[in-house]
Amino acid sequence: MTNKAGVSMDEDLWQSMEPHVRTYDLDYRRWIPVNSSQVRLENGDQTYRAAVMAQSPAHASQFVGDWAAARGMSRVERQLQNRYGERLRQCNAENPGKVIYVSKIWSGRPLQMTSEDVTSASEALAGLHASLDDCGNLGRTELTSLELQHGKWMTRLHNAGRRFAPDQWGKERDRGSPRLPFDWNNWLHRWEDLAQRAIAGLEELDYGEWYKKYATLNSLAWNQYRLQNLTTLDGRIGIQQSHIPVLDSPLYDLATLCIDFVEQGQGDGALEAVENYSLYRRLTGQDVAMVLCFVAFPHQGLRTVYQQRLGRLHEDSVGHWRESAELQFSAGERLLEKVEQWRGSHY
Repeated sequence: MTNKAGVSMDEDLWQSMEPHVRTYDLDYRRWIPVNSSQVRLENGDQTYRAAVMAQSPAHASQFVGDWAAARGMSRVERQLQNRYGERLRQCNAENPGKVIYVSKIWSGRPLQMTSEDVTSASEALAGLHASLDDCGNLGRTELTSLELQHGKWMTRLHNAGRRFAPDQWGKERDRGSPRLPFDWNNWLHRWEDLAQRAIAGLEELDYGEWYKKYATLNSLAWNQYRLQNLTTLDGRIGIQQSHIPVLDSPLYDLATLCIDFVEQGQGDGALEAVENYSLYRRLTGQDVAMVLCFVAFPHQGLRTVYQQRLGRLHEDSVGHWRESAELQFSAGERLLEKVEQWRGSHY
């Protein structure tokens, strides 16, 4: 995509960022666009992130990273200081209210879906949450710009689940949307059924009361604690801050980590992550069941629906998405069976 002057949007972004990036005196060999507001700066094994962000959430992200680092999590991603002592640098007049920052992404091997890495990821998450225990409560005035997600799991999943309703796809056909795979309705019904069962599980577990203990403490989640955002080097885990933290139960982070495993059909990996996490952070049976219900929702199916709507689900990828969908569906059902077993022994 190009702007009115015929310059690519990626180049346009870099042209606006480069003068600011130079103030950090970094030795990098190339820049790689990540999205419309971020680029990666690379030099061999060392990588940096340069990003443009609204000032208030950028300040809140910095506050959370500094809080964790000061309490033992030294390998979390944090904003660097430039030659002028700035960690958040004001943008030019064309971007009022926005700042640019550069952060160091810890080098190392990306974590994989192995038992050893599951243990490392869940142990590091428990340590991260321990470091942030009082951050939301004691740092309330610094975090007012963060998105409030307390109590919204049900609403988010309800809204997402509507995307699977087959009647919506009749309207899509009438509007001339991309041709649907021959078994599309079957998959919509399966995803819709799994989604409703996951949502029903949250309702039966009394999510409406459960979340309040976290809201009262103004607890926060790191946000997008995924394998792709974790590296390991010399036995230590590097944690990227790829998204702005949110005000939510910290178990939202455990759930997003578990989704990585479920989407590869590794329900046992998700259960192992929860079990390992519970060795360091006390979890009630209700806590575990809440996480598993959220994880069992067909998140991968939702992305497939979006791809189809955008015309990106081509016939040559049909086998791939069906295989992935089947793996996720089976893993999701297994997690809901675990929830039912727990409910059966407690109610």
